Amino acid sequence: MHTRTKVWTLAALGALTLVAGPAAHAGGIAPTTQEHAASTAQGHARSTVQGGRTGREGDDIEGAGDHPVLARFAGARINAYSRQDYDEAQMPDRAIKDDDKVQVLALEGRVTRIGYFIDGVKSALEVYRNYEAALKQGGFETLFTCKNDAQCGEAFQPYVLNSGKVRIRGEGDATIGGNYYAVLAKKAAPAGDVYVFLDIMHDDVNQITPVFQQVVEVLPMTRGQVKAP
Repeated sequence: MHTRTKVWTLAALGALTLVAGPAAHAGGIAPTTQEHAASTAQGHARSTVQGGRTGREGDDIEGAGDHPVLARFAGARINAYSRQDYDEAQMPDRAIKDDDKVQVLALEGRVTRIGYFIDGVKSALEVYRNYEAALKQGGFETLFTCKNDAQCGEAFQPYVLNSGKVRIRGEGDATIGGNYYAVLAKKAAPAGDVYVFLDIMHDDVNQITPVFQQVVEVLPMTRGQVKAP
């Protein structure tokens, strides 16, 4: 039987600690940079996972931190991070079989993208199941989930990781694809709904389990930032 090896460009990510953290402030909205740093320092409740090669929060890239609605998998280290106060984001909510016929959930609001690496002793399934439980515990509703190309579609991973429409271009390393899982979840909040998309895969060659996380808080854009003379 023919075996196909897939190579994807994936965000440089980090080892993980997993448990949904409490929604910060009213409706789960992300705090200011100072508040976020304080929250990260204090730490959310997390399930600890014993592993081999792990990272520490102190090893994160400068300025990065977990999103307040979802803490990291144990030992996680952030290798890629970006946040925009208001932007558009595409959240895969169905299989993508053909990159010429892509349909996704298009959202606008505060967008946070985080990349993690997890030690390869942790399978994509173990990481996925921990995230799944954490999202449920945190009050999220699962909108979509899939495993591998058979469920997600042949064009799913290339679209998420390489198109520049979900993960940002230029934040990736070549990753040899193994099993992968994806999940999109939503939590209703008074100030604006919060969506979390996760792409979890195992790199069989490099023995790492990278995770890409995109969080969108559906908030109105701040107006009045430019004044006409």
